[in-house]
Amino acid sequence: MFQHKLKLYEEKDAVETRSGSFWLNFRKREQNRQKTVERFTRDMDGVVLAHRFKIIGLLGRGTFGSVYRAVDIYTSKRLALKVSNDKYYNFSLTKEGELIRALNVVGGARMVTNIVGSTMWRGFKCVLYRECVGTLLSPITMHPNIGVSLNLIRIYTRQLLQALCFLNSKRLIHCDIKPENVLVCRVGSAAIKLGDFGASQSFHQPELCFNYVQNRCYRAPEVFLGMPITRAIDMWSIGCIMVELFAGCMLFDGSDSIETFHYLMELFGFPPADMIEFGSNSPFYFISSGNRYFLKPIEGRDFNAPGSKELLEILGLYSDKIWTMKTGGLNVTECYEFFNLVSKILVYRPNARLRPENALHHVFLNKKIRPRVKNLKRKRYSKECPF
Repeated sequence: MFQHKLKLYEEKDAVETRSGSFWLNFRKREQNRQKTVERFTRDMDGVVLAHRFKIIGLLGRGTFGSVYRAVDIYTSKRLALKVSNDKYYNFSLTKEGELIRALNVVGGARMVTNIVGSTMWRGFKCVLYRECVGTLLSPITMHPNIGVSLNLIRIYTRQLLQALCFLNSKRLIHCDIKPENVLVCRVGSAAIKLGDFGASQSFHQPELCFNYVQNRCYRAPEVFLGMPITRAIDMWSIGCIMVELFAGCMLFDGSDSIETFHYLMELFGFPPADMIEFGSNSPFYFISSGNRYFLKPIEGRDFNAPGSKELLEILGLYSDKIWTMKTGGLNVTECYEFFNLVSKILVYRPNARLRPENALHHVFLNKKIRPRVKNLKRKRYSKECPF
């Protein structure tokens, strides 16, 4: 009924799941896609581009492109090679390469990934970057449901906010900040850089290339509702990453947009009425009756009531009015400061969301980095919640 109002990235998520023919066609499409991916990967292995760059393995695969590990035959330096998944996406990858090159020239080499060059292979656009050792997803998967230390979260968050301030100064919105797009520079170092600018746009650009805006697990509520996007959507993504680093799991891990948005409402309650009213995608989530809005029932799915969960419970810090410490080396004050910063970032209204330049002055990010303590035994503390 409302399919004509859907953007391209919403169409796949809003398909009726009760249709048996959909799942049959979906399996066939997935099988064909997997065969194409395997054939494409096999063809790329060992290929030498521009008589200089040899591909030695696959690093990862995204929406618009695949990333391969390559080596410079002349200098033996390792590089990352991004190849468009379809010739239709060549324009997006060309735009991304030009944008990153421009950002490197104007002082962003320390905060965004560094481009080496570009070439073509069988009609597919290829862009070469300096290889990084991993992504921010690595420390999360290494400590599932435990997370990393507050010191490391403080270092990562500070760098992400500085990169976001730099992009905002150039009138840019990244539009796809997630752990997979945050690159770790060196082994044993906490230095990170932002990558994958294929979905980025300027403040004045009304539409995105291919209409892709954020991964649904890190998508801001105004994007779900179909409202005009602002630079505040990147701050929401950073808030979700901060929680994921602390808890060791995704904050909103839904299988589609509808499920993810319901998880969001379970934590933060109903969106403001004016956001629902002006959102072009609101009919997918709500039913209006006069001046009131109700959740649209979804057949075969049961969700908790909006506002039934608390962020402190998700973080594993607050249960039955007891502040429970999960790991040694943490204290109540630091955890409260972390929660205070996250709660100012993850808010519904974009204009009320904390800006990156203001977040950098928050007390949590301005504490001195505590020295590492060797052979620190993991303990469990219980203290009364200080607020």
